[in-house]
Amino acid sequence: MKIHRFRGSYSFGFLSLLAIAQMAGCASQAGKSPNTELSRPETDGPVTPYAEPVTMTVWAGMNDVMRFASGESIDDNLHTRYMKSFLNLEFHNKWVADGGKIGEKIDLDISSNDLPDAVQVNVEQMSRLIKNGQVEDLTDVWNKYALPGLKANMGYQNRIAFTPATKSGRIFGIPLPSDMGNSIALMYIRKDWLRNLHRQVPRTTAELNELVHAFASQDPDGNGKKDTWGVAFEQAAEGGSVGLPGGMTMDALAAGFGVYPELWVSSPDGKLSYGTISDRMIPVLSMLKDWYDSGAIDPEFAIKDLNRVSKDVADGRIGIVFGPFHYPLWPLKDALKNNPNADWIVAPIPSVDGKPAVPKALPFSGSWVVVRSGYEHPEALIKALNVTYMMQANMGEPGKFWDEAGKGVYKDLSAHLYMKPYLFDSPVRNLQSGKEIHAALQSGDETKLVSTSARNIYANFIQSKDKLDAWTFRKIFDESELVLSSYPKLQYSAFFDAPTPEMLTKGEALARLEHEQLTRIIMGSPLDMFGRFKEKWVKLGGDAITREVNAWQQKQ
Repeated sequence: MKIHRFRGSYSFGFLSLLAIAQMAGCASQAGKSPNTELSRPETDGPVTPYAEPVTMTVWAGMNDVMRFASGESIDDNLHTRYMKSFLNLEFHNKWVADGGKIGEKIDLDISSNDLPDAVQVNVEQMSRLIKNGQVEDLTDVWNKYALPGLKANMGYQNRIAFTPATKSGRIFGIPLPSDMGNSIALMYIRKDWLRNLHRQVPRTTAELNELVHAFASQDPDGNGKKDTWGVAFEQAAEGGSVGLPGGMTMDALAAGFGVYPELWVSSPDGKLSYGTISDRMIPVLSMLKDWYDSGAIDPEFAIKDLNRVSKDVADGRIGIVFGPFHYPLWPLKDALKNNPNADWIVAPIPSVDGKPAVPKALPFSGSWVVVRSGYEHPEALIKALNVTYMMQANMGEPGKFWDEAGKGVYKDLSAHLYMKPYLFDSPVRNLQSGKEIHAALQSGDETKLVSTSARNIYANFIQSKDKLDAWTFRKIFDESELVLSSYPKLQYSAFFDAPTPEMLTKGEALARLEHEQLTRIIMGSPLDMFGRFKEKWVKLGGDAITREVNAWQQKQ
């Protein structure tokens, strides 16, 4: 089994659409008026400045995308200066590291009990810190100081992201959410290939199966060569880390059959079971075996990561791609760049009966910020998060500051990446922007663009003179976000706490077992090998983990 970790928690490898919008100007929180002002009361309030300077140490990450204005650095920049001027809160980086080294350095800080004042951590690290009594109880300062909009942002979907950070009803960590759509599969289909083969968008898995075969065998690009595959399929999710073969293609196909590999789901008896070992995986694997045997997917998928498969997409060799809402930005844009006819249709994932599928979804928050035990001003964290939220929501003085910064020297510098204390996103900002942009494009009425985010994306990208940019952002916000919002339900894991002891000791070995056995079945081993895989999974630790997960459920 796989212990899900937040994708990009420390590496800063993915630029969200919010980030791109911020390069052109501040993004607004959905439902908030851009003119909303928050007064700063003289008494101690959510953004009341300190009478005397307060210092907070944090860690900072660096990557190749970061750029600084002349004279600025990771230690001294617009964010550190603004927090000082607005709150009288001075941020100092206890240490700076590149993305790949951050987790290791945090682990070292935990083991030596030498933490920054505020630390962004993953769920395993947070669990250790809480257990060891190394972090402050933030319940009271969160309740007192957090702005309503910040509470709504962090508390999306019934405060589910607070669950791993809550012990005995007390809050020890504040979630740092990302876009809720990052893990949810949409179906992208080459529009010109559909037209060439006189096919329709598939609504059922049977229709999908027929289309995958047709794209692989009926020369959809009309070049007279057998050089296409029906659907993108890579060695595993997350660019080749341990996971299930196929990445989002596996997730999407399985969801169409009503099964959810790598998730803990409720069984008819009320207990939690692990989706990968469900017998409902058998028809999924059977279809994938057929695709492999017939050449409908790349026969070398087992040695190709997402980057290599994306190059095949860009080169016009693949007709169907399952991926999140931002895939038009990469890799679909590259396909259109190489071939002006390579337009894509966005559609929901198919299901067995043609009814709306329920896609698999991973947590939208996989990192939290905690405060070291003994720090004198735990409320300073909440105040700083309020200011960051106000910047993003275009509220009050911070909103005005960030909006003006985004139009000036910082416009193309990705300055959001080093916000203090740590960067977070709205889970639904892009979804809301998509609804507004779709309404404006359909009606021709730009007054439908209510939020600053939607207006900035519309003005700077949808209406861009660069045809590729205009196509990309219209595809995302007029089509992908619309399909994403059409899903009536999402399937999250029913277990959403820190890894259990057995998961920590056996989880990675079970994940390798899953990947190896399912890959072998797809590539030629008999289908009845699935039963032997299940038995081995249970014997090698799956049974013990299942007991722990169900014991956790009984305490909820």
